[in-house]
Amino acid sequence: MYLSLSAQPLRSASPLSLSAQPLRSALALIAVLGVSPGVDAAQLVVDPNCTGPPPCYTTIQSAVNDATHGDEVFVLSGTYTEQIWIAPPATNPPEFTLTLRAEQSGAAPVTVRYDETNQDEDHRGAVVEIFNDSDFAGRPQTKCNDMRVTIEGFEIFGLGEAAAISMRNQSLKWGAITNNEIVAMGTEETTDGMTIHHFVGKIANNRVSGNSEGIHVGYARLDWRHVEPGAPPEVPLLFDTIVEHNLFYCNPDQHGIHFVHSSKGIVRNNIVVRNINADPNQFGRGIVVGEPPVYDPSDDICVADPDECYDKAATGDDEFIVEALVHNNTIQLTDGSGLLIHPEAAVKIRSNVIRWTGREGSRAAIGIHPAGQTWPGPDAPDLWDSEFNMLDGNQLDYEHPSLEGDGDLNKVTGNNSAAFQGLIDPPTASVSFMLRIDDESSPCYPEQDNVRSDAIDVGWDDTNYWDALGGPGLGLRRNDMGAYGGPHSFWDPNEVEPCVEYLQGVGQCWSSPDPQ
Repeated sequence: MYLSLSAQPLRSASPLSLSAQPLRSALALIAVLGVSPGVDAAQLVVDPNCTGPPPCYTTIQSAVNDATHGDEVFVLSGTYTEQIWIAPPATNPPEFTLTLRAEQSGAAPVTVRYDETNQDEDHRGAVVEIFNDSDFAGRPQTKCNDMRVTIEGFEIFGLGEAAAISMRNQSLKWGAITNNEIVAMGTEETTDGMTIHHFVGKIANNRVSGNSEGIHVGYARLDWRHVEPGAPPEVPLLFDTIVEHNLFYCNPDQHGIHFVHSSKGIVRNNIVVRNINADPNQFGRGIVVGEPPVYDPSDDICVADPDECYDKAATGDDEFIVEALVHNNTIQLTDGSGLLIHPEAAVKIRSNVIRWTGREGSRAAIGIHPAGQTWPGPDAPDLWDSEFNMLDGNQLDYEHPSLEGDGDLNKVTGNNSAAFQGLIDPPTASVSFMLRIDDESSPCYPEQDNVRSDAIDVGWDDTNYWDALGGPGLGLRRNDMGAYGGPHSFWDPNEVEPCVEYLQGVGQCWSSPDPQ
């Protein structure tokens, strides 16, 4: 199944060009996401006022219910207070592609809101629930070997106990989640912006806030055991999941990005900011790349959230270590660790900026997850690989000396000088970060010219670790530290604004259960 929710982009930025990225990239994925040749697709229009020709659908769900493989559900501007359930048709087809696209020229964005006040472990009521090989709401269990899902451009607000987007531990789903405003800041502390399992694809250019986690990614790999006979031959195996150019903010209870449970992919060019917990004994964190599949039915968290404690045996998965390339992310203002790594995860860390993390009694900027794990573990020399990160203003940079990467810049130790500048006035101001270039006309810091950040043109000159999607970068090469190239981490290729800056100020985190 292929679901696409498309609306007005959050912010225009430099052109997105992934042509130089590795073959296993979002571009390679997009190339196979199209509808199979010969599919007779139709467009179903969702219009709350029914101003167009029949048939008319006044809810998104009613159009989805009537859609068949290859159809497009076109959603007109407005606010839709409903829950959307997506599942393969009762005929259990081998493939099912469905596009939901929102009007881009409307006077208002396309917003979907849902208030769930009856949360339980079997149906926790996300705004958008996507199912494969599972029954729900009394409907029969249906399954599709090629289920393609893309959610693009909506404003999705989970209220009460509702998450925003949910894909559970079921058969495979793949596609993209892009250009969305995703908020789950209701009355339930454990709600995530996105909880996705068995989904492989691209998660990009979203702005995400959730009470617990911005995104929980579990088993994000295409395991050959789940591709059954009869699946279309173009279904790729073991693709990377790409999490890029997102803004994860105000995820106070746990993490901005939780990349766990045998997931495989790339986490790059994201901003993770303002994960601060009001409880002095609890800590918000930035990016966690962690544990393999674990399940302990006696653990309270497994009882409260079965998806958090992943039961690989019950789902029929092989056990893989987590494999991730984490590069050019910027993590700021977390009261826990900025980056947490499990000793059994195979992780490459490159050119991240981690600053203003930790408070007294919390963990280091780069720490070990979960607490109490031995580091270095028996395989740590083979699994851990870190270089060219910037750490600035943290309570403690490294939980263990072996976590320090070659070429790291540590401002507290003096080898970073003052060339890295930030515009942060905690805790009430909006957030901005910059790497200043040596341009006298730079509008970034006109009062201090000719000072160049040490984080420009450092690191590997390798397309796997490029910092921007346009460019050469701030200097002569695309090797700058930090998150660049997306709508929330902006770099102007025309050099009208020749600095890198986080432009989307969020101010205080939402405290209202009904964000507008």
